Amino acid sequence: ERYADAEASLDEAILVLEEQLSSDEAARNRGSAYCLMAQVLDAQTLPEEADEFWETCLIEANAGNPDEDTWLGVYEQR
Repeated sequence: ERYADAEASLDEAILVLEEQLSSDEAARNRGSAYCLMAQVLDAQTLPEEADEFWETCLIEANAGNPDEDTWLGVYEQR
């Protein structure tokens, strides 16, 4: 429940991803940071803020990645 710490780390990760959009590595794992940020915001009962991150998570997540597939399931149950 260290949401502030998680949010700060994820903000930094998302910033790095945005700067490295042309990198294959960044593109392949891009959904993770957005999926996690959405969950952090939901846990803090900030659903409107979480919606924006869920939208990007749904677009960028790779269902072939077990973690990201789990997070897509979290969204569906949301």
